[in-house]
Amino acid sequence: MSFTPYPRQKVAIDKMVNFIKAKTTRKGLFVYPTSYGKALIIAHVAMEFPEKYFINIAPKKELCSQNFETYKSYGYDAEICSASMGSDKIGQVTFATIGTLKKHVDFFKDKDVVVLTDEAHNHSKPGSALDKFVKGIKKVKLCGVTATPVR
Repeated sequence: MSFTPYPRQKVAIDKMVNFIKAKTTRKGLFVYPTSYGKALIIAHVAMEFPEKYFINIAPKKELCSQNFETYKSYGYDAEICSASMGSDKIGQVTFATIGTLKKHVDFFKDKDVVVLTDEAHNHSKPGSALDKFVKGIKKVKLCGVTATPVR
């Protein structure tokens, strides 16, 4: 079963896609309220970039699983890289927790990568595992989604 975005979600998808396509090297932060349908937005954004490696990082296995299942509901293949979910696989589209993913930085270092972090407010500190992972990739676009832009 796949899901059709509401008009407001379609606007959000278009904004994120346009940001990723832009030539900027800046990081993007997209703020959507709780229960807005971020998993659906993430799935649609991932579908827009089949030529890139797409990584969705979530802070908890439950959120990682939700994002993975929503994406898979459209009939697309993806991998899970999360020890807490019993998987350490990477692919063209990967749903991950950073603790497991960070050991694969050498695989991604020369790839064209989009990293989309869910609950971005949890990953934003300089020197964090995500910061180190992203700095290890030559061509990366970093986007974050959150309902909590200020802590």
